[in-house]
Amino acid sequence: WISVSDIISSLGLLFGNPSDGSGACYAQAVLTQLFQIASMLWTVAVALVVQMVWSKSRTLAQLDADYWKIHAVVWGTTVLLAIPAAASRNYGETAGWCWITVHRREELGTAWRFVCFYIPLWFIAAYNLRVFWVVRSQVKQISANGAALPRSVQALARMVWYPVVLVICYIFGTINRIQNIFSPPIYEIVILHALFQSSQGIGNAIVYGTTPSVQEALGEMVYGKNSAQQNMIDEESNFEPAVELSQSETKY
Repeated sequence: WISVSDIISSLGLLFGNPSDGSGACYAQAVLTQLFQIASMLWTVAVALVVQMVWSKSRTLAQLDADYWKIHAVVWGTTVLLAIPAAASRNYGETAGWCWITVHRREELGTAWRFVCFYIPLWFIAAYNLRVFWVVRSQVKQISANGAALPRSVQALARMVWYPVVLVICYIFGTINRIQNIFSPPIYEIVILHALFQSSQGIGNAIVYGTTPSVQEALGEMVYGKNSAQQNMIDEESNFEPAVELSQSETKY
């Protein structure tokens, strides 16, 4: 669902820089708001699943039973955060593309940018970094003690890069929007904002594509099944959290 959200968000960018007040501008603004927030919230879902399974507070089977609740929270929150700008008619041109504009009702537009996007963004980033950093530290400790790490556990360590991608991709956007409060947009910062923000999907795809389970699946597609798959099963048989997490890698 992270990938689905990234793809739909990227489709909005295909409209280019439509004129303010046009249907294309409104569609781009809404798609950007909805699905960039959705992508962030699905990284929270991943963090929550990892935290619960790793701590053994919930099993993957129990989480599967609540999967619809995760969908309800993610999409419900996504829509809720998109409503204020729509209600105040603050979707429009924003110097390069369409999103929450400050050309109409400037104070409200500025407020919605932070309340509905950037404040949730940095709360999400902080939570994700905390969860994955704690788990990754424990993985390193296990490795330092000489225990062999199954590939699914190595995948878990790589998942720390999801929040890192989030931070890298939105740092210039945050700087740009804060700077916009005090003065007109600075061209160089706008370019960095556009470049890094549009790279989130690529960054998430790289993180996902380097996980062992994905590489294993790609290897089977190219070379066919081999004994390596059985070796992976054998090495994970005594590492319960890793087994469950490997099964959840592709779900969110």
